[in-house]
Amino acid sequence: HDLIREGLRALLAAARAIKVAAEAATARDALEHLRGRRFDVIVLDVALPGESGWDLLEAMRATRAAGTPVLILSSHDDQE
Repeated sequence: HDLIREGLRALLAAARAIKVAAEAATARDALEHLRGRRFDVIVLDVALPGESGWDLLEAMRATRAAGTPVLILSSHDDQE
């Protein structure tokens, strides 16, 4: 959700030791960012429009993001 993503970005930006390097609303947009750069950590919601966050995790294995720590932050009510 745009509002949650914007709020999280604002909270993280307030911490001087953290730089938000990219953000994406969809799994496809996220993959575009992940193919060209490296990140220290990825914050991911499992409830994404189109492909799910779980699908994105699988697709990340073929990018430079393979092995990057992922923090799943979601209000999605799922046992997985």
